[in-house]
Amino acid sequence: VAGERWAKGRILTAADLERVGRAVPQVERRPITVLIPERGDVHEDAAARRLAAAVAGPGVAAGEPAQSRIDLRATVAGVARIDGSRVERMNAIDSLEVFTIMDGRVVEPGALVASVKIAPHLVPEAALAAAEAVTRAAGRRGVVSVAPFQPRRIAAVVKESIRGIARDRFEASVQAKVEGLGSRLVGIDYVDD
Repeated sequence: VAGERWAKGRILTAADLERVGRAVPQVERRPITVLIPERGDVHEDAAARRLAAAVAGPGVAAGEPAQSRIDLRATVAGVARIDGSRVERMNAIDSLEVFTIMDGRVVEPGALVASVKIAPHLVPEAALAAAEAVTRAAGRRGVVSVAPFQPRRIAAVVKESIRGIARDRFEASVQAKVEGLGSRLVGIDYVDD
């Protein structure tokens, strides 16, 4: 409109409608589709925010909507917990979509854990209420959460003989893995030595 690109799903103001009227010469007027919400309709971005808030549990933060999609990202390093049966129940509700990674996957802070999407520009309040009811039953854990790693003291027992440079590399690898999960390696015992 007058050289400015408007995003899909833009909520038009009276000033916007005037700009549309002035921007297109009378002879070049083309049809423009405008949706007028009815009582009980929720705009796609507001609906996506509500769905994201309902789905996100501890260790997960929702971003901002982009074309009615919101990404949920890990806020801590840990193990993703996905309640698959509740995700399926929400995906059975027309117009709502929830996508997740696999349950039990190890994630770092900032990792994409799930996304929610609203398919139409307007969604019935009843659909959102149904999804929120599904998620309420999940309790404090939420439908999508990340359980943070708990720091532990770890000892390793190795049942084979490793010598020289291979042993040094193995020990460095084990230590890096243990420390990467937030714990501390206190020792490695080789049984065959």
